[in-house]
Amino acid sequence: MAPDGLSLAIGDLHGNIRILDMKTFKQIAFIVAHDNEILSIDYGQLADTNVIFLASSSRDRLIHIFDVSKDYQLITTLDDHSGAVTAIRFTVSPITSDLQLISCGADKSLIFRSISKNEKGKYQFIRSHNVFENQTFYDLTVDPSHERIHTVCQDRMIRTYNTEDAKLNRACRDTTIDSTSYLIKIDIDPSGKYLATSCSNRCIYLWDAITAKCIASLYGHGEIITDLKFSDDGHHLYTVAGDSCIFVWNIGEIPVASLSCRSKPAPASRTNDCIVVERVETISQVEIE
Repeated sequence: MAPDGLSLAIGDLHGNIRILDMKTFKQIAFIVAHDNEILSIDYGQLADTNVIFLASSSRDRLIHIFDVSKDYQLITTLDDHSGAVTAIRFTVSPITSDLQLISCGADKSLIFRSISKNEKGKYQFIRSHNVFENQTFYDLTVDPSHERIHTVCQDRMIRTYNTEDAKLNRACRDTTIDSTSYLIKIDIDPSGKYLATSCSNRCIYLWDAITAKCIASLYGHGEIITDLKFSDDGHHLYTVAGDSCIFVWNIGEIPVASLSCRSKPAPASRTNDCIVVERVETISQVEIE
């Protein structure tokens, strides 16, 4: 979604981007962007300007940057990744308010870039930090404070990094998840208190972003959950999956804020054929590294 809320960018399996007018839902632009499936797309706006960028990433390992104010003109292509680029996000430096671009990929790297203009008036996306891990990064989300990002990896870890220096702030793993499963998508609610992750076992896990405790599980989808997002007010969680279903979860009906880790299982409740189960592990079952 564009920062002004007036347009929506959609990437497809063939590497094309469609821009929709949110008032009429009509297509207003079509961009032949990549040679392979688009995996992530995001808008970013320079501080105190009307300049808006659209970034797209793909299995072709490239990131394209388009200038929205110039009818989505391609302004640069970034090729720092050696594998599929699984996620890209714009964020703002909490210190300088400068726009940054962060990406992660199948090459097990997390790249931080600063954005500036050179002497010729062209925008530069300069790599400021490069982080390598032993596992593939699948997704990342930016904390509302813009001070941290949260990532999910193939090893079931949620890793948190500082946006200014790219240092690892924290890493945690829910050891109750089957060792053959892995986390796919992640999002943070507008308050910055809760994280939601989707797993290859078709479950959704809610986490306390402060304590790193897994506090709830949501079951219902019949296939892998391919994406999830909190609503702007934080009251709902939207999930989409390979079962062709879109679920809207009423987070307000799940006692997340009052959940605590208990030693005995809690009963599951069924609503509209979706099972909601409270997490029951003790604090020792959540690893903090």
